[in-house]
Amino acid sequence: MNSTKINLSEAAFTEKEKVFLQNEAFTAALFRYSTQVCAVRLSNSKISLVVLPFQGQQVWRFESPIGDLTMKSIFEEPENTTRFGLNYGAFLIHCGLTANGNPSAEDSHPLHGELPNCRYQEAWLSIGSDEDGGYLSLGGSYTYRNSLEYHYEFAPELRLRPDSALVDVRIQARNFRPKPMKYMYMAHINWLPVDGSRLVYSADPKATEVFSDTFGLPNSDQQKFMNYTERLSADPTIADKIDSSTQYYDPELCMYLHPTPDEQSCAHAMQVYPGGDAAYVAFRTTELPNAVRWFARTGSEDALAFAIPSTNNHLGFARNDAQGLIREIEAKSCLEMRYQFGYLTTDERRKVESKINHVLGKA
Repeated sequence: MNSTKINLSEAAFTEKEKVFLQNEAFTAALFRYSTQVCAVRLSNSKISLVVLPFQGQQVWRFESPIGDLTMKSIFEEPENTTRFGLNYGAFLIHCGLTANGNPSAEDSHPLHGELPNCRYQEAWLSIGSDEDGGYLSLGGSYTYRNSLEYHYEFAPELRLRPDSALVDVRIQARNFRPKPMKYMYMAHINWLPVDGSRLVYSADPKATEVFSDTFGLPNSDQQKFMNYTERLSADPTIADKIDSSTQYYDPELCMYLHPTPDEQSCAHAMQVYPGGDAAYVAFRTTELPNAVRWFARTGSEDALAFAIPSTNNHLGFARNDAQGLIREIEAKSCLEMRYQFGYLTTDERRKVESKINHVLGKA
């Protein structure tokens, strides 16, 4: 295993997109949006990602063999801000780490914590090989300091493989303080929902929790929303077939899944499109034991996070703490989290669906 690391400087980014690194398998190009947010376009023969290396290491766009699979939002370009709601439309948003989810009256943390739009002190490209073969990666390091409370480093990395439509995500979180650190993390992966699709996932649908709390956001039709959530609570599988004519997700709705892992301690979830291919998420339940599902179909927004790999649910620090869902990084220690997202052909989807059915005892 070997790699070559190239540190990135904001001075290298211009409004005209320029190829920065290229070989027979990969291309990395740098540019700035008109908002002055730096971006890296990572490509192989199958997919293309636009990543914001210094702003949250967000994956702003995910272009697959069938087109852009990113949620619809009111943001055409990323805004240069640290405020969560003032820049929302990315494909992947890291949430946490001292807290995440919607804060309750008992909480003082911002919505989804400090990570979503944090300013990374370091960012880099790396090209090399590991136990799974060759890769091109983009990574970064964000150090958070809060006197007498927190001192940690959060370092995510995205790895593309030659001729693959799947992306590996590896995260290291290091606690520098001489006492344990409580933490929460969510990988908010936001897909575009497609009517006629079905959701397939390695969790018991009957154990799914449904939440009707919209956290003060106004409904277009409150009664319609409550009627739908009542039906959904009685039968969560109603949400498993994407149908905008019979479902109601305005402004949003969250569900909470309890995944069952396979023999490799991985959970799997898919949005299977009408043509048989699929959007796909997999994650190691040893580090990310839960999955939140989020819908927002308002007309201005159209989003489906069908499986958000998570340490917790979406209800903020205090309520998760009361439920015993807060984890710790030991003193002077580092933990790793891994997950994967991408696009599956029909044949690849069939293999994953067979695995899910086996895990759930359906085959």
